[in-house]
This record gives sequence, structure tokens and C-alpha cells, in this order.
Amino acid sequence: MKTKKKIKKILKHFDFEKVHNVMEHLNWGWKDTDGKVPNIDQLKELAEKLLYEVSEKDEFYNISTGGFRAFKYENGSLELEFVVTDWMIEED
Repeated sequence: MKTKKKIKKILKHFDFEKVHNVMEHLNWGWKDTDGKVPNIDQLKELAEKLLYEVSEKDEFYNISTGGFRAFKYENGSLELEFVVTDWMIEED
């Protein structure tokens, strides 16, 4: 499947309404929206931008901002998440 088609499919099925509701509940604004909760079109715009950015990489890659995390896997798969919290401990 072509990259553009993959991204369109992700954006079609991703629950931006749920993300927006969570952000409103948490009063989670962005610097780009003057500290206000972004609207659904702004959420989609950022998600699309991140997905295109990761899709240009040749290997596994991920990028995150504004609660979104986009992944590209070695096999060409793309993934989009919205993360409220996470934690990781790296081995020394």
C-alpha cells in the first residue's frame, strides 16, 4: 500500500474526537494554539505531519509531540498513538 493511502486510512480510523475530549478534560493546550486545546482539524493536521515525517525514514523511526507518537517500522507499517502518560527505564 502506498504511503499516502496508509496515512489517509490511519487518519480516517483514528479517534480524534476521543483525543479532543481527553485534552479538553485535562485542559491540555499547545503552544501553537496559544495554550488552548486544539480543535479536531488541528489534531488531524499535526498527526498527518508526523506520519509523513516518519514515513520518509528507511528504518524504524518514531517521533512525538503534543501527545501524538508516530512510528514507522522496518516493514513499512505506520502507527499513530495518543499518549497521556508513559514511563521507561533503560538498562545501563
